[in-house]
Amino acid sequence: LRVHGGAINKDESQPRTPYKQSRSQHFAEKTAIALAALHYLPESGTIFIGGGTTTYQLALRIPPGRGIAVTTNSLDIGAHLASTGTAPVDLVGGTVRPDSLQTNCEESLDTLFWDVTFMGLAAIDINRGITTDNRATAKQEQTVLKHGGKFVALCDSSKIGRFAYAQVAKINLIDVLVTDTGAAPEFIRQMESEGVEVVVAEW
Repeated sequence: LRVHGGAINKDESQPRTPYKQSRSQHFAEKTAIALAALHYLPESGTIFIGGGTTTYQLALRIPPGRGIAVTTNSLDIGAHLASTGTAPVDLVGGTVRPDSLQTNCEESLDTLFWDVTFMGLAAIDINRGITTDNRATAKQEQTVLKHGGKFVALCDSSKIGRFAYAQVAKINLIDVLVTDTGAAPEFIRQMESEGVEVVVAEW
């Protein structure tokens, strides 16, 4: 944008696509991201897997007998892992959100801690950071991140350069961002300049 005496960067960020619309889209990308994220599973210990369509694909691919225990707020993820015997599951309680089958579980997390957090992102933008649809969800996800070690964010490229209502965290809180080939090179460069490891999953 030209201004008197120089120029400023144009903010081209867009609002995020509604979850009911996006959850059935970009399946190939989400699958590739989930496969790439398996590399960050610890050999043993505890992990948190947040709810979402990409993290569900990750849960489907966790090999049994890995020696990890899983904490999750997703009914879908918890049911799959428990019913298949893939890993011990601690399903944290709270009010179930009907759109995503996730619980609002902030109070249940007070005394729980884990080694790696795998979280899908509703939206991410260099300036606004990680954002989500409402303040309650944002506060809950902030608590999740405080209680974990390494933060592995799973985010297909349709969520990049978008923003939602409430900020969860600045981008430099991410340790690893796993995305797909649709991510713009400039965005990847900016993330890496913030100290974020970016993994581009091909599909």
